[in-house]
Amino acid sequence: MSEQPFPFTRPQGSDVDMFIQWKGTEVCLDFNCACGESGHIDDMFAYFIHCPTCGAVYEMGTQVIAKRTTECDPEDAKTLRVDLN
Repeated sequence: MSEQPFPFTRPQGSDVDMFIQWKGTEVCLDFNCACGESGHIDDMFAYFIHCPTCGAVYEMGTQVIAKRTTECDPEDAKTLRVDLN
């Protein structure tokens, strides 16, 4: 395996190591703040999320939980591009 340029991690509950690199694209996000407020965002460049109720600001992380599944046809999934060197 080649050296990884990003901090690949495996969050608790994830089946694989991964890293998300935000590239300023649109996100659709449901969010539950620690204060108990909840809301929804459909926006571009959502690197930080602000809760208007308590004032907290959250930086969007680079980790997600990825679970292996057999309930999706591979033709309906995005195919990973691999380095064939």
